[in-house]
Amino acid sequence: MSINRKYKDNLFGALFDKPHKLINLYNALTDKQWPSDTPVSLRTLKNVMLKGYYNDLAFMLCDIIIVLTEHQSTLNKNMPLRYLLLIPQIYMKLIKAEDLYRNKPIRIPRPDFFVLYNGSNKMPAQTTYKLSDLYAEVPQQYMHDNLQSSLELIVRAININDETNSAMIKKSEELYGYVTLVKYIQENINNHIIKEEAVKKAVERCIAENILYEFLTTNNNEVVKMIATKFDIQIAEAVWREEAYEEGEQHGLLQGMQQGMQQGMQKGMQQGMQQGMQTEREKWQEEYAKWQEMVAEKEALIAVLRARLGEEE
Repeated sequence: MSINRKYKDNLFGALFDKPHKLINLYNALTDKQWPSDTPVSLRTLKNVMLKGYYNDLAFMLCDIIIVLTEHQSTLNKNMPLRYLLLIPQIYMKLIKAEDLYRNKPIRIPRPDFFVLYNGSNKMPAQTTYKLSDLYAEVPQQYMHDNLQSSLELIVRAININDETNSAMIKKSEELYGYVTLVKYIQENINNHIIKEEAVKKAVERCIAENILYEFLTTNNNEVVKMIATKFDIQIAEAVWREEAYEEGEQHGLLQGMQQGMQQGMQKGMQQGMQQGMQTEREKWQEEYAKWQEMVAEKEALIAVLRARLGEEE
């Protein structure tokens, strides 16, 4: 089984390119038993990014749209907002524009959102993120029922590295194989093996252990290329964010220290430092805003790199 060209930039999508694999994946994630002949169709949006985050896999199973992202950086509470911006694009491909003006109700598939966390940071086994947790506060005297629950979106984040979830992961052969492959790659990198060699050795180990055997033996070179490229982008993201953070932190500390030292001539170094930091609060906020802009520019550059990689394929 060779990799379908439209999945060449997405190893996760390439692994789950058959209906029975998607059904097994959803059964594993939900602990349900959808029959193997349940109608399934892929709905993944090609090269769709939200601040550098790919829509790795989307498919419709019966009347449910499952949207899933494999994530290797720190999770945050904005995941529901990212999916809120993504799901309309999927619905637009399912609904005819003229039907929106008809009186007859349009039955739309129910959405089910997942994030599979596969990073190295310590995260809970499972976490739920709600769009309603991001809403601005409204004074209680102005709240009413419709405003309380007018729009909700829930994302279930699953740490696929957590031992608590191991039984669930093993219910899907492809998911278990993917987790194992990434684990072996990370172990090799931690042992100071260069990136491409780390990927090759991990692939060879999986083949020797009969993990994703057919897929890896058929697509060995393509898999190495896809994973190596993905790790390149992840490393770039980490380095740029760290550099931006350090630059902002050092600049802010320097300003605070200078102001504190000037005032410390009169009231003592320690007191002056504290007052200096307080009086510089607004300037710190300005510097922090500039730092955020710099990080946003870096992330935009990452998005361009991802898009170009997709075009080259």
